[in-house]
Amino acid sequence: MSERDRNPGDTGDSVSKSDDLARQFQNALGALRDLDEALRLEPGFAEAYFNRSLVRLKREEPSEAFDDLAQAIRLRPSWTAPYVLRAQVRAQRRDRKGAREDARRALDLGAGPQDRRELDALHLDDE
Repeated sequence: MSERDRNPGDTGDSVSKSDDLARQFQNALGALRDLDEALRLEPGFAEAYFNRSLVRLKREEPSEAFDDLAQAIRLRPSWTAPYVLRAQVRAQRRDRKGAREDARRALDLGAGPQDRRELDALHLDDE
């Protein structure tokens, strides 16, 4: 183990983490541009709205992500993934009623095991 591995707070690691964050930001920005272009070409592309919501959440833009999830749901109302993610966004916003509604809808549509685990992790039935 190197000295750097034993001392994660040294300048080298800080610079490395800063570089990683800058790369992630640039990647997210590029992805956002690509998804915007895809939606310009195909406005009914539900998956692009969903993917753009993921990028917007990574960029800490929950309101914009919420709007994209609403569009994905409008375009593909039987797709569980946007309901699950929107339930998570609503739970973070402390909108437990809305989160429960989205979770219930995802479950009614047949959410798979991973989606169920993610919904269970929200502890929406703890009230």
